[in-house]
Order: sequence, then structure tokens, then C-alpha cells
Amino acid sequence: MINFLKKRNGQEEMIGFALIIVLVAVILVVFLGFMLHDSDRSSVENYEVQSFLGAVIQYTSDCEDYVRGPRLIRDLVFDCYSEKECVDGRKSCDVLNETISEIISHDPKWQVGEDSPVNGYRLNIFFLEEDVENQLMIISDGNFTGVKKGGTQNFAKSSGEEYIISFETYSKKLEN
Repeated sequence: MINFLKKRNGQEEMIGFALIIVLVAVILVVFLGFMLHDSDRSSVENYEVQSFLGAVIQYTSDCEDYVRGPRLIRDLVFDCYSEKECVDGRKSCDVLNETISEIISHDPKWQVGEDSPVNGYRLNIFFLEEDVENQLMIISDGNFTGVKKGGTQNFAKSSGEEYIISFETYSKKLEN
């Protein structure tokens, strides 16, 4: 009889252990499901916009200056404000607009479309004059509806002129 009770206790312990393993597995599957669902949001975050702007102003354009050679986007902003031209005769504002538009259109993160999480975007370039923002350029595409995310990048010329580039994206609303 004692042998029978020992076997029964062992079987009960094994069934309890199996139930604990099944319970832990179910909890892990539910937890992973939530984690994967949150990471698949396909929306734009502010830090992505901020990183994008930092990279954009450091991008080298095909506009050349007689003295300094190829111009960074940041320098093209200064040149556009001063209405300077490139060595080849193109207006710096035109090159600035074309270059930024090309950068945005080649980055899949900012593609506007039906299958894209981005409804639209707006890039503004301002210069500050006596604490008043004066618009230098706007580049935009799509609809400005949904969840708005954005960032700004301030930079100044050595003479003290201050400029701001801002980029806002409008994403489809997330469904809960």
C-alpha cells in the first residue's frame, strides 16, 4: 500500500509540474504577442525625425562654391538667404529645394502613400530676425492629418544669424 501511495504522489507532482510549465508557456506567448504587436506599429517617432534633420543639414550637395567647393545643406541655407548662386549658375535656393526633396523621396521612412504609415510631411526652413521667425522655404507632400510627430534643428552662421529647420510628419492614427 505504501508503494501505491508513493507512485500516486509522484504522479501528482508530475502533473503539477506539467501544469506549471504550460501556464508559464501561455504567459510567455501572451507577453511576446504584446511585444511584437507594439514593435510593429509602423509609425514615426520624434527621435527619428530629430536624427533625420541632423543628418540632412550635414549632407553634401552638388552645388559648389568658388572658394569652399561642395556645399553642405546647412551652407546652402545660408547661401539661399543671401541669394547666392552655385559655380554652375544655379540658384542656391533651387539646389536646396531639389536636394532636400531628393533626400526625402529616397528615404523609405518618409514615403507618402496608401501602404505607408506616413500621410504627409512638411519641412520648414526659417531664419530668426529679432526673435521673429521668417520663412525661407517649405517642402511638403501628402495630407496633414493623423498623429503629428516632428523635430527641429537650430544652427547659426558664424556672423550670428540663426536658422531653424523643422520637419513634421503626419502618420495614420494607431488603432487600439
